[in-house]
Amino acid sequence: MNVLLIGGQLLALLVVFYLPGYLGLRGLRLPSLPAAVLAPAAGAAFAAAGTMFCLVSGLRWNWISSAISAALCISICILLGRLIAAPNDPPKPPVSGLLKLLVAGSLVAAATIIGAVQFGSMGELDRVAQAWDPTYHVNVLQWIKENGQASRWSIWPIFGGAPPSFYPSGWHAMVSLVPGSVVVSGNLSVLVIGSLVWPTSMCLLARALVPNRPVVWIVTPIIAASLLAFPFIQMGRSGQWPNSFATALLPAVLALGIEMQFRSRIRWTADAVLPGRHMPHRTTADRRGTVTRLAALMLVTAGTVWIHPSALFALLALGGLYMIRFGVLWCRGSWVRNQRRGVLVTGSLIAAVVLAAIVLVNSDILAGVISYPRRAIAGWQDALT
Repeated sequence: MNVLLIGGQLLALLVVFYLPGYLGLRGLRLPSLPAAVLAPAAGAAFAAAGTMFCLVSGLRWNWISSAISAALCISICILLGRLIAAPNDPPKPPVSGLLKLLVAGSLVAAATIIGAVQFGSMGELDRVAQAWDPTYHVNVLQWIKENGQASRWSIWPIFGGAPPSFYPSGWHAMVSLVPGSVVVSGNLSVLVIGSLVWPTSMCLLARALVPNRPVVWIVTPIIAASLLAFPFIQMGRSGQWPNSFATALLPAVLALGIEMQFRSRIRWTADAVLPGRHMPHRTTADRRGTVTRLAALMLVTAGTVWIHPSALFALLALGGLYMIRFGVLWCRGSWVRNQRRGVLVTGSLIAAVVLAAIVLVNSDILAGVISYPRRAIAGWQDALT
């Protein structure tokens, strides 16, 4: 293996994963740390827009078209951030240099553990894993390079001339931009997702959940590196690389939503929701800050779901409680401020929930997933023993 060539591919992969998304989130005035961790999710959203534009226009998906689409998306984010004119976050208590060093050391240790196990299972970076999923994924990467299309409705013909259908291609669209061997690019993405995206994502979630317990920030990456189900089984034995990419980003997306609710300017205190109490003064700057955070959350959520739709169900299951709390407090606050507005907000939320339920109940796709004839491997009694 040519070390310089592999190093160039790794650098290109990091640029594709992190640079466009980071610039876009910073344009929305998201702080540097969450912007860096969530950059792959935002970059996937930009890639989604680019691949769909290429599908409609007939242009090829390559470095040029992806750079143009990313530049347009970043410009929109910067323009939106300036139009909303959201304030910068207030300064937080300084973090000691020792704490930064310990967290960095923990992340390096986690990356070393995960990377060593993953690389050991690969054997060589230019070797294709002998399983269905990895073989298919690297073939899709080569197909995209040869045919110039990478949208969700462009991948299906690889099965042999079938009409275009749906397949989650967010990971493929991004990794296909890396020059050189598709086998090496795919294996490098596994190392980056497992050793970099996953530990930093978990660390950001720990900071959001327990902001006053730095020791949790330190131990979380090590714990994340010790889990067997992810990243080792899903990425190694199963070879579900796109699904793993979305899974690795889930904790960071949840962290952004949690921070938006509990530590940003949208918090409702008791006197904001109890009748008869005085209302706190929420300035225009507070509301603008809320809008930009919501925009960033929607962007990274869309990117993660574009990578793999299973992320949507995971986010609903893990973040559903926070969403319900947010909705209840929003409705109560609207009722206290203005009953007419409260009726409108509450009615709109109820209508949205009912509409979503109707769509899901009548969805042929969901019915097909639920009624799929799965073979039972073991009963629940055997599974517990």
